[in-house]
Amino acid sequence: MKTRPHSLCRTGKAFTLIETVLAIGIVSFAFVGIMGLLPCGLQVFRKAMDTTLEGQMVQHLVGKISQTPYDDLAQLEGRSFWFDEAGGQVAEQNPDALYSASVSLNTQPALPGSASYANGGLTGVTITFKRKNETATPVGASKTFVTYIAAKSRSTAP
Repeated sequence: MKTRPHSLCRTGKAFTLIETVLAIGIVSFAFVGIMGLLPCGLQVFRKAMDTTLEGQMVQHLVGKISQTPYDDLAQLEGRSFWFDEAGGQVAEQNPDALYSASVSLNTQPALPGSASYANGGLTGVTITFKRKNETATPVGASKTFVTYIAAKSRSTAP
């Protein structure tokens, strides 16, 4: 029985150096494309988080404003509220304050869908949100929400 030296045996089942380099090149090209999408995905995620939190903060503020007596609404004009990253209200000096919400009032709002104005007993409330320390001011950096608060009427039931 003759035996061949080990170096002369070729089974043909191993990858060559050229095949390995080509495979690594293809995989790295795919990773570059994926890594290019990462900043875009993070930006979309941040916008989605901001939108979700702004909805929660608007609910909180509208609830607070709705519970304020109608005659005391004027005290809210120009007032700012501060919120943390979870949407909880905090003090302005709190280092966790990330969002600011400013409130403005319109005592003679134009009614939606018409050119006429409300004749008393209705106040338009505009809430504007901004991220604290936003360096650039891109379009849509602040969001505005509008609601209407009506004076509670007294019933004249017998």
